[in-house]
Amino acid sequence: MESRMPNRLPFHRLAVFPVLLAQFIVLLLAALALWQWHGVVAGYSGLCGGLIAWLPNLYFAHKAFR
Repeated sequence: MESRMPNRLPFHRLAVFPVLLAQFIVLLLAALALWQWHGVVAGYSGLCGGLIAWLPNLYFAHKAFR
């Protein structure tokens, strides 16, 4: 029987994964710094803004590199 599904690498083995991981780490560090220096609202806002930028990158990488 012929398989129509091509062999795909798991997402964590793709070449783009380290870039996405680095972006996520910077996002968390920036949100933590904002929280420490400007308060809870600034930290939460930084986290939300970072996720707004990071999640579309994650989706694009998943669709483009699968």
